[in-house]
Amino acid sequence: MKTLKYFLPTILLACCFAIGPAIAQESEQTEESGGFLKGIFGIIGDAAKESLEESIDEFIGTYEGRLGQVKLIERRGNAVVLDVTYDKVKKSDGVHVKGEVLKWGQPLEGFSNSLTEIQSRSGSVRLTIGFTPDGDQEWGTLQSEAVSDQIRLSLIRETHPEKPFGEILYDMPKTWTNSDEPDELPTPEEETEGIELAEDETLEGSTEETPTASVKPGMVLIPSATVRPARVATTVNTTASSTANTTASSTATLQKTIHVQSYDFYTNASKATWRSSNAYHEQVPGKKVYETLSFPGRTNDRKGFVRTLAKGTLNPGTAAINLLQTHPRWVSNGWIMGEYPAMVLGGNVRFKAVAGFLKGANNSDGVIFEVLINENGKLFKVLSRKVSNKRHVSLDADLSKWAGKKVRINLKVKAGNNSNQDWAVWVKPILTK
Repeated sequence: MKTLKYFLPTILLACCFAIGPAIAQESEQTEESGGFLKGIFGIIGDAAKESLEESIDEFIGTYEGRLGQVKLIERRGNAVVLDVTYDKVKKSDGVHVKGEVLKWGQPLEGFSNSLTEIQSRSGSVRLTIGFTPDGDQEWGTLQSEAVSDQIRLSLIRETHPEKPFGEILYDMPKTWTNSDEPDELPTPEEETEGIELAEDETLEGSTEETPTASVKPGMVLIPSATVRPARVATTVNTTASSTANTTASSTATLQKTIHVQSYDFYTNASKATWRSSNAYHEQVPGKKVYETLSFPGRTNDRKGFVRTLAKGTLNPGTAAINLLQTHPRWVSNGWIMGEYPAMVLGGNVRFKAVAGFLKGANNSDGVIFEVLINENGKLFKVLSRKVSNKRHVSLDADLSKWAGKKVRINLKVKAGNNSNQDWAVWVKPILTK
């Protein structure tokens, strides 16, 4: 019986090709015919149509199955080794588990997979994702290192690798090198440290800072988001419609939405569009346009500037790392703002940072730190904090209201009555759960 089920679509498809030219000719002569496929189904009848659709789906391979527990076995400079479980795979022959390395939701090139074919509807496989630093970057230099923040695992059928299914994302920040040695992971003390402090210094409100997300061998990975692709259409519309519409319906591509659970504004500062209150008028009367600033900016630019500092010292003497300096325009009530690329936020995401001034900013009268959400061109203020030049404070904003929505996040600093020494910095500004 199983042989007949696979043999049926072959016979039916052969018949279709045999009678195809005649039907196609007839379809060209009348727009109401519904095209080639409608003509076929008009001849073979509804019962055969349903059998054909079901058999073709089974013949070419179904796309049902899910991933289960994923455990990290090894973590080396040039590879990670995972034990991946799976179940409910409807048709297991020719199916593999595939891993992709991502940076801010985009797959990185230069990685390989050990594609081990699964053997049953449920079970486990060992997957090795390797870094192959032998490709050239766009400017022609050898790529010897790559930085990623997530991996994406999926099931793929060998005959249709363009249609992955059962996809899941996992947070796993990692720097990839050509070394075969184990990764050097941060100590527990380093993981819980939100800001590097000088000796005998304490940071107000820093006890809840997010740890560095290091996934160690032996740990079970926790999914950060599940990618639910749209169902691939296998039914054919037999009502009067164009052949193009029928083809588009039967070859629908998978739709993927990456929900951002973590983001580093310090690392991605160059991707933001930075502007200050330095405005000029276009030819359209009354339309004010704000000048775009370069990144990194010059510290003597009176229009304001933005730059990153790997290390620095805050007033009154606290050591810190990963500082994003945003100096507003040098006028009373001047401002500077950076709008980051569009992203779809995951659930329960928060913005966190430490706000303060670089040491020596003794003449500033303070600034206001703001976080704004741009949704469909409308700005929503989610955080506003006046910060003195004498001390640093923790910033924390709940963005769960925008879960699942496409937004652009803006970081803004506004000067007071003067902008003297407004050396305002965001320390480790991130999105996190």
